[in-house]
Amino acid sequence: MSIVPEYAAEADLKNPLEHIAWALSSWPGVEDSQPYPPAPRPLLPFHSKHLYDLGFRYHPKKATIRKVVGPKGVPIFVGVDDPDPVVDAEVAAQMPQDVMGLLAEVDPNLAANIGSMSEDERKQALRDQRQAFEDAVEVLRKLSGD
Repeated sequence: MSIVPEYAAEADLKNPLEHIAWALSSWPGVEDSQPYPPAPRPLLPFHSKHLYDLGFRYHPKKATIRKVVGPKGVPIFVGVDDPDPVVDAEVAAQMPQDVMGLLAEVDPNLAANIGSMSEDERKQALRDQRQAFEDAVEVLRKLSGD
């Protein structure tokens, strides 16, 4: 999972930094263009908390649309009663390799380390990174006097 959750199911809805951040992580693009965040991704948790503090809450039973993985492997929005789109098999098969390939270019040692982990070890590493991020956000909040 990324630092900003992409879907409601990935978000900790009790955490104001995530409660709305997943919804802000991508807005519908024009026609077939890729969705985009309305602000830089690192700022989305702060926008989420601000909206949460203003009283905004996600109510799944009141939603009329939902965000799903589209046929091209990017998030799209569909009606709550619409079936999940079928992700193109070729796209689905390449998604993990694309991410690992990019990581291997940026940090070959980290890519090798992740590649050698079991699924459970990867999940724990993500939880650890999430906690480290939340700790860093708390330090920044204290430094800013918030």
